[in-house]
Amino acid sequence: MIDLDLQWVSALLESKTVIAICSSLFTLLTIFVVNYFFPRLLQRQKQKHEEDLVRLQYEISQRERLFERRVAAVDAFLKLENKLRPTYRPGIVWSEACEDFAIDLGRVALELERFLEEHTVGLKPAALEKLQGLPGKAEQNSFFTLDDPEDVPPKESIEAASEILTALTEARSLVLENVRA
Repeated sequence: MIDLDLQWVSALLESKTVIAICSSLFTLLTIFVVNYFFPRLLQRQKQKHEEDLVRLQYEISQRERLFERRVAAVDAFLKLENKLRPTYRPGIVWSEACEDFAIDLGRVALELERFLEEHTVGLKPAALEKLQGLPGKAEQNSFFTLDDPEDVPPKESIEAASEILTALTEARSLVLENVRA
């Protein structure tokens, strides 16, 4: 009986018709797999890559806008620093520059406040920390009157002016780091 079953299987395998049918079935199965599963797999992969592309494009646009804001902040700070800097005169010493600067502390406070209102987002934390308290310090020490053109501002105002000028100089390098690297 076992011999008979083996002969039957052997006869079938030798038959070209059976081999052709098996080959056709295998081909049909392959075509089905290729036409049914692969397109779905490819579609899922394509969709995943498109989502990644959209996310990356959004991140790039956000970084571009932040960089533009940082460049604008650097540009505005450099203009502000030049505008606030005491006027150079031959032979001027630091104390005289601080006296000149102390006279304009009210304007300095206003200009610094405007700059920070407009460019806070474009500044890195270190630069922002250095600049943040300066408008208040300038405003606090701006309340004095000079009766005579030869009068000098109060000592506290001159010291505040010196601290603000020093802080502006230090902040310059921090602000320039906004666009480096």
